[in-house]
Amino acid sequence: MLQTMIQVFEEVGYVVEYKVLNTLDQKRKRIIIGVRKDIREQIGEAFEFPTPYTTRLTLKDILH
Repeated sequence: MLQTMIQVFEEVGYVVEYKVLNTLDQKRKRIIIGVRKDIREQIGEAFEFPTPYTTRLTLKDILH
């Protein structure tokens, strides 16, 4: 199913990257990033996944 999704997006002009991420308490651990080829060419650089957090934040930590 993932490969089909990627193929469909690529067929309509997107560059697709995906990575399995640790989403802490979430059951799904996959993220898909798609950028239109023309926009990627204008920007001149590829998407980079952010560095993962090493600590677990609570809502209180985030709002502080």
